[in-house]
Amino acid sequence: MKKDQPGKRAVPEEVNIAHEFTLDQLCANPDNPRKTRNPRYDDIKSSIRARGLDSVPLVTRDPRLPEGVWTFSDGGNTRYAIMRELWDETGDERFYRMTCVVKPWAGRFDCLTGHLAENETHGQLTFIDKALSVQEARRLLEEEIGKKVSLRELATALTKNGLPVHFSSVCRMEDVVRHIYPWMPELLCSGFGGQELRQLLKLRKSAESIWEKYQAEKFIETDTDFTPVFGACCSKFDDPELWSFEMFRDELIGDLTQAFPCEGLNYDGWLLELKGNSIPDAMEPENGISFATVEQTVPEAELQEGGRDISIETELQQSEPHQSSDNNSPDFQNPDDQEARTEKRSSCQEPSDQASVIPDYFCAQPDIQPSLVKDPAEVSEPQEHAVTDSLWHVNALQDDIDHLQNLSWRLSWEIASAHGCGDDLEPACDSETSPGFRMVSASHASDVAIFLDSLTGATHHAEDVRLSTVLLIGSSESDSPLFNDEQTLTLFRLIRILRRLRELQRLNAAPVVPVNEG
Repeated sequence: MKKDQPGKRAVPEEVNIAHEFTLDQLCANPDNPRKTRNPRYDDIKSSIRARGLDSVPLVTRDPRLPEGVWTFSDGGNTRYAIMRELWDETGDERFYRMTCVVKPWAGRFDCLTGHLAENETHGQLTFIDKALSVQEARRLLEEEIGKKVSLRELATALTKNGLPVHFSSVCRMEDVVRHIYPWMPELLCSGFGGQELRQLLKLRKSAESIWEKYQAEKFIETDTDFTPVFGACCSKFDDPELWSFEMFRDELIGDLTQAFPCEGLNYDGWLLELKGNSIPDAMEPENGISFATVEQTVPEAELQEGGRDISIETELQQSEPHQSSDNNSPDFQNPDDQEARTEKRSSCQEPSDQASVIPDYFCAQPDIQPSLVKDPAEVSEPQEHAVTDSLWHVNALQDDIDHLQNLSWRLSWEIASAHGCGDDLEPACDSETSPGFRMVSASHASDVAIFLDSLTGATHHAEDVRLSTVLLIGSSESDSPLFNDEQTLTLFRLIRILRRLRELQRLNAAPVVPVNEG
């Protein structure tokens, strides 16, 4: 039978000090970026039920809330919901109180950024949750500073607040919210993202470009614009059970053929045009908040920022490689013009060498300094130095066993999922000596899972060395490496995280040597 509710405690006034709060003194953050259930909710609940809450969330005083009520500033909403659920279910008083550290109120933008950063470490937000939250962060920042904020300024502000993100990633999220979400909310909320979402955005961009090109060249009049045609097609596939990129493309071409009467642009004509505008993508982890910096799209609003209306054709002519690398050229004399050119270059320029692409680690490694992961037009030092720094740097805020275990699990899962074997691994964060992930079962595991598990110190068979060669290097006869360049960089990042994790675990296990006084 449920116990009577204990009395409320006095509201603490000291900041940066741990205090004990009752559930009635706390509430979920109104700007919580997570709109869907945490995929690890049941696991977290089981752990809290068995061990109690062993983490200390940060809380703050949001002036919008009633006096005496505190909210979470950097994650903690899921843990609060679980504690309230367990209190309602059991009446056990240990679930009615939470020890939290009081943090000064820094504004809604800072709070939202803190929640995004924490969720990136401890749980998988859907792409659309991240994109909508970044859009909301832009609105809050504009309210705070009293002026319009460009996407590049937003990326810089997010980075300074502990949420490393590349400008191109913010552009991509803006495109998804503007062009996909209004028509496909159910599909996006189901977790749709990664490579298929990238293909959809590229298909949309290519189709719209073809539409506008033929409309201008052939003086074609239509009863509708491109946007409602594309949107209506998206609405037909707004169901996770119905989605298929090939079927969507087939349906879209049929709709475009009917809506755009043009000689030579029948079904086969559209198909040939779309294939001609298509550029193969490197594989990327599913549900990432960002995409690799290949073929970035700058939203139309960014092209016209500050009264400038820059055409893609003009910008491509201005972005010759020899100009972008010469600091003495006229391109570098006007900072405003240079920023406009840089934004467009990151959007329109296609790298000719996939191996030169530096992946954006925002979705998997929130501890990487994004200033070290720049697009090619901004890099003034050798690109390999940026790769080395971004792979090796560990932010001090995430340099602890708990964060590193979560990063280890996230990175290993992304690599395995890219090869269709994500289910072969599971989280392993149950003790301070755990590596963050482990293999579910060795009997039917894939080679990729076995290789990743071997990085934790597990030994499976004598073929581990040969397996690593096949996965990373390939053979001189016929076998090409199974891991592409981007996955190999992610693997190196995983190795770095595991090395640092093991270092901290060894330090924790080392005996304390007494100091002789006198």
